[in-house]
Amino acid sequence: MPRVAVPIINSQHGLHDGHKAIIAYAKQFGDVYVSLGENIRDRNRYLETGKGEHKKKEDTSKVEQDCAKLEINLIMPDYIQVSEERRISAYNRASTFINMCKDLLILEIYVKQAISAFATIFLLSPGLERQFDFIVHGPEPIAFFFKKIALLSGAYGQRPIYNQITKDKDRIKIGSTWMNVPFSKKRARKIIDDAKSQYKIGDNKNLVKEINESSLKNDDWKVSYITVYEGGFVQGRIEDTGFSYPTNPGTAIVNNIDYFE
Repeated sequence: MPRVAVPIINSQHGLHDGHKAIIAYAKQFGDVYVSLGENIRDRNRYLETGKGEHKKKEDTSKVEQDCAKLEINLIMPDYIQVSEERRISAYNRASTFINMCKDLLILEIYVKQAISAFATIFLLSPGLERQFDFIVHGPEPIAFFFKKIALLSGAYGQRPIYNQITKDKDRIKIGSTWMNVPFSKKRARKIIDDAKSQYKIGDNKNLVKEINESSLKNDDWKVSYITVYEGGFVQGRIEDTGFSYPTNPGTAIVNNIDYFE
């Protein structure tokens, strides 16, 4: 029976309906394993700067319980701690490769995610690409990017993409980052719907500025970015809208994705 990986990032809330929909879709390809990502922010910081340690810091018990209920195997993450020479070499290799095609990803957050993911592949052996026959994701920009790169490089394994985004009652993408946001998700959805006729392929910086200076002029939360991917490495069209709000310390960003085949 083929082995199928569904990568997810750990959450204290466990598996949400979006995860469960992707898992149900993945079952058609073989035996499903949830591959857990945990402490991702510290991992990426360590890979980029060498500062801190990538080690277990989060409670994974809820994800473990949910996987057990679904009778799904759970693979816990490998934690990275290597010599500075190996870390720098891996990160530089990943940066060199991703920077050649970073214009396709458009957003710096996706460029950094891609670099860290490639550096991880270089440092952990064997990676998911060698352990599994299929790696299944939802229709996110970074998922389509890695699918295209895998095809071009002839990497082992296939990367099916579930073609739906699971939404909540306000038609916002379900995700743990949206839980307890200090602004109205219904209003966020209205911001999207009112502006989407003006969405253009690529980076919509001018539209972001216009919305923030008019509709959100007196609000603490703002539109962080509006990026549209259509064609190229993406099959179909992705409308990716990010919102930011102040935290103590720093700023948090959440995003909604609308996908059209």
